[in-house]
Amino acid sequence: MQTIQDTKRYIERKIKKLNYIHTRLPEGYEQLNRDYRQLRDEVPILRNVISSLSSYEYGGSVMKNISHWANKISKTTSVASLKKDEIYTDISFVGKGLSHSITNQQTQKVCNDFGVAFQKIAIDKVRMNDELMKIDEELLRIKEKSKEVDRKRRLVNDSRYDAEELQQINVFKEEDKERLLKIFNDNAGEAINSMKEFNDYKKLNDIIKNICKIYGKFCEKASKDLEIEDLKTEEE
Repeated sequence: MQTIQDTKRYIERKIKKLNYIHTRLPEGYEQLNRDYRQLRDEVPILRNVISSLSSYEYGGSVMKNISHWANKISKTTSVASLKKDEIYTDISFVGKGLSHSITNQQTQKVCNDFGVAFQKIAIDKVRMNDELMKIDEELLRIKEKSKEVDRKRRLVNDSRYDAEELQQINVFKEEDKERLLKIFNDNAGEAINSMKEFNDYKKLNDIIKNICKIYGKFCEKASKDLEIEDLKTEEE
């Protein structure tokens, strides 16, 4: 967690900028830092994707439109007591409501099958959401881990600034100069190790593929549920 002192140090570095001559970053640090920031910034994006996939059935103009018809049907049928939660349940409600308001038996069955299909999808959507939440928990752990990496990166910036500033003052404080240089180098080493550990592209790739797998399984099951059986007409 960033403290008031950290903020003050950050502002100080921005106001009084230094040309870093005596304190070079270790080889590979800057590239490692760029890679880390890219991966770190992907985490909230993926969490937003999961949030959208997990909650799209609860809002938007489509949901409001379906709910309008579900409510309208509830006033004219005997299924007003059915619970309505989200778009899939509401669509199921519409189908079952129509099956009660239409006299043609074949159309009744089609409407009922339609309602049952979306009821199954509503149940499967809850299961899918649960699976996605497990991935979100994993992303949250990664996010928490990034906070510690960021803390170590700030220590590198602060200690580098302090060491460089003292070097450029050109006063006879050799022991202090050496001490601050050592602190900077030690901090840089720790930050490098933390960023290397964090920069796990395979883990991120697996998370993305897992999101696709979970959503794909849901869509495949929904597609099968929506295959309503053809009925023979009297003419046939």
